[in-house]
Amino acid sequence: MKIGYAALTPNDYDLKIQVKALEEFGCELIFKEYLTLKRWSRPKFSELVDFISKGDTLVVYSTDKLCLNIKEYIDFLIALDENQILYCCILEPNLNSQSLFANCFLQQIKKLNKKFENKKCESYMPLNCYIKRKREAKRRLSNELI
Repeated sequence: MKIGYAALTPNDYDLKIQVKALEEFGCELIFKEYLTLKRWSRPKFSELVDFISKGDTLVVYSTDKLCLNIKEYIDFLIALDENQILYCCILEPNLNSQSLFANCFLQQIKKLNKKFENKKCESYMPLNCYIKRKREAKRRLSNELI
């Protein structure tokens, strides 16, 4: 079953565009959500997560409608894959779970995830912290050479 999720965020003008695209894509059921800057809770998204099951396809108009940040997005993609639920994004078809690019990406993320789990890391190091540490190490090394 194709299940759609449409979310109207503060940057959007109309939910109808998303809903129409999801209907044209063949979604049999569409969960609609209205989000504001003051209220970012997502009860319809929670309903969707409870409803969707093995063999279903989750369809979104754009990836920014699905998750609030990259870590949540990656964790969600892994959960979908582990539960044998396909993922399809209308505006970003290269990110669909059946595309070669997305499969390669997901396999690499799973490997990294296992690596972090094996080291008992509770969260990913934010990219800016990683870059900052690398720069500090480089600076120290160059100071030692002088």
